Amino acid sequence: MLVLLGLLLAAASVRWRIIGDDGHGWKDIIISDGAGYHAYWSMVLEPGWRPAAEARPDHVVPAGNAMVIKYMVGTSLMQAPMVLMAHSIGLALGATPDARAFRYQIAVAIGGILWTFIGLVALRALLLRMGFEDRAVALSLLIILAGTGLVQHAVMSPGMSHPCSFAAVALLLLSVHRAWHEVSVRWTIVAAGLFAVVLLIRPVNGIVLLAVPALVSEGAVSPLRWWHAAGRRALLPGAVLFVALLLPAFKQADE
Repeated sequence: MLVLLGLLLAAASVRWRIIGDDGHGWKDIIISDGAGYHAYWSMVLEPGWRPAAEARPDHVVPAGNAMVIKYMVGTSLMQAPMVLMAHSIGLALGATPDARAFRYQIAVAIGGILWTFIGLVALRALLLRMGFEDRAVALSLLIILAGTGLVQHAVMSPGMSHPCSFAAVALLLLSVHRAWHEVSVRWTIVAAGLFAVVLLIRPVNGIVLLAVPALVSEGAVSPLRWWHAAGRRALLPGAVLFVALLLPAFKQADE
């Protein structure tokens, strides 16, 4: 089921986003808020690129005597593997630095599909661990993908934060479930890091904490047992990881 959904997402992306109606749909993959997130990569990939002079006016805000990108950096960081791979290809080919080149547009499209697929895999694992039947889980994933705006953003607006948010939230919930029910120090630290990523994408994503009681309410693990066996041992490394991952947001605030 997951493989089929992944293939359908990839095929839809190629047909309607990369090719489009005129064969040049790829030129508009990085659009809307996605262009704001990609502005961070423009600064890295294009020497001399300046937000104040070259970014869209609605993508920057004044900060003292300068202009800075107003978007959180989390989405850009999650796109890093795909964008850096595209950049490596460009370096190997001796291509001219251009953050809107074909290779980067395709990298963003792949990122949207890949993170959506990873989110579906994590959500499936979570629901199965919670005791739901496989057929019910498959139907739930299909409804979440086709019955919400997720498929639209994954295929048509892959540069926006929605695919990354979906994946990060799903991975966070899965890690919280494992941290609690396995009384795991490692998964508790992972959950702390993933929560930082969730906030770094969009701070409002922090509302996901409201789902935590549903994940820890069942089972034989008591809060006291979890704290003594995992919580107190994971507190310091988890806090260090959480703060370290949020440093880019603190830097943005300082600027």
